[in-house]
Amino acid sequence: MSLLEKIIAYQIKNEASDTHISSGDHPCVRIKGEIVRIVDIPQLSMEDTHKIYEAIIDILSQRSKNLAEYNKGELDTKGHTGFSFTMQNKRFRGNISKHNGGYYIVFRSIESEPIDLSVLGFDERAYNGLHRCLNKDAGIFIVTGATGSGKTTTLAAMIKEVNKRHSKNIITLEDPIEYEHKPIKSHVVQKEKGHDFYEFDEALRSILREDPDIVLVGEIRDRVTLELALELAETGHLVFGTLHTQSVVNTIGRMISMSNEKTLTRDKLANALIGIITQKLFKSPDGQRRIAWELLVSENGVANMIREGKEHQINGIIDTVEHSNSFNKCLERLYKKGLISEEKAKSLSLDEEHLHLKRGAEDEDRNVQKEKSDGNKFTF
Repeated sequence: MSLLEKIIAYQIKNEASDTHISSGDHPCVRIKGEIVRIVDIPQLSMEDTHKIYEAIIDILSQRSKNLAEYNKGELDTKGHTGFSFTMQNKRFRGNISKHNGGYYIVFRSIESEPIDLSVLGFDERAYNGLHRCLNKDAGIFIVTGATGSGKTTTLAAMIKEVNKRHSKNIITLEDPIEYEHKPIKSHVVQKEKGHDFYEFDEALRSILREDPDIVLVGEIRDRVTLELALELAETGHLVFGTLHTQSVVNTIGRMISMSNEKTLTRDKLANALIGIITQKLFKSPDGQRRIAWELLVSENGVANMIREGKEHQINGIIDTVEHSNSFNKCLERLYKKGLISEEKAKSLSLDEEHLHLKRGAEDEDRNVQKEKSDGNKFTF
């Protein structure tokens, strides 16, 4: 058994979410949010990281020589590259970067098939809001959060819901492909950066000629990609995308700041935006990794604020918008149900001064125990 196979076997056996590989230390895994060293495997040398890197490139080349060459080229020119692969009947998403003459390699265990939206831990208000967005015929929906916040998992669950309910042509642009969508009612084409396309903007231009109903853009990274995504949304397509932003208002500001014509972009975004969800993962008192979120389901009042440059006012009205909620409101509900500690809620809050934490009385929260046992069947 190779060194990579031993590490992956340990990750699978111990149900670890992530593995970290670097020279000068034992391989490490993340179990329920905590880093644990694999002491049964000796500390890794620089040469060990080279061997693991070569093993991963060999796996990628078995799938596609173009993909393997693309990843090597990215690593040489940018110093890092993302990838996905399957080993021991388990799927992984990873990243390789240069480190101290060797490589720093991280990979995450992911499900081969998308998770159902109903088991990700969203409450009824958010679940209904997400359904309202994914049932739209056109517009743009953005999932945001830091790396590792579950953006891809939520997006895949939303695409799966569409796939189960509607007969659509769905095209995804991903870097890399993580969850694999099987056709249910919809026709699904998944394209991977480095294998099927090289730049998101060029792939989006191609999609305009491929009769899509729904387009998923793995990451909106630049002005051109944003403009093409908004063009698709404006011309009758439902577009899903991601950004590395930390709040609803910050997301709107980031999208507008990308543009050279901010007034025009405000108008387009006001017309096209159907929703934004920002996510954070945390460790709950029962040791599980759970999700906290801020959700905006756009409506006329929100659109007018965006159009008039008053998006900062959304913070004051978000909890009154149907299906929407601020981070604070979500954290208060989670705390009331015993799903988050006071310390963690305060650390996640974007506005701690206005965070009001109060435990719910038993007669006010009769469904707490049911939610604890049934509401979060999937662990991030």
